Amino acid sequence: MKTLPERVVVFRDGVFDGQFKRVLTLELPEIRAAFRPFKGYNPKLAIAICGKRHRTRFRPTRPEQAD
Repeated sequence: MKTLPERVVVFRDGVFDGQFKRVLTLELPEIRAAFRPFKGYNPKLAIAICGKRHRTRFRPTRPEQAD
């Protein structure tokens, strides 16, 4: 039997800090609208904003582990 997923996760990239509200107010309704053709389908939905520009750096804790 084919079934639809109970949970949907959307990974969203290219969103600046000031645009989070825009994702919720404009994009979230559009995502929900995409579920409408499937009558009664209302999955749990998560939107993960993926920011790849960060300043985290990993350094060895011991000199012998360094290149």
